[in-house]
Amino acid sequence: MNLTLYGDTMTFLARIEAAAITDDVGKFWVITKPTKASSLADICFEADIMYMKNQFRGGLEAKDIIGFYKSKPKAEKIAEKLLKELK
Repeated sequence: MNLTLYGDTMTFLARIEAAAITDDVGKFWVITKPTKASSLADICFEADIMYMKNQFRGGLEAKDIIGFYKSKPKAEKIAEKLLKELK
């Protein structure tokens, strides 16, 4: 399952706040945009709604996210491809 962001980061934070009360989503994998200095662990990590809320409060922006995935192998495959494309 690929969860897509809609709107700006603040709108997304409001949605996270509402969802945190009843988190039916559970854990998922996040891929962020890589840089040349990025490692797999930098751009592909496991999270839940509360973890992402803290990431957004810490400065992560919606535009920096490639996607959300339920499957670790799928997320890692996509992240590895993104890293190879930068080399």
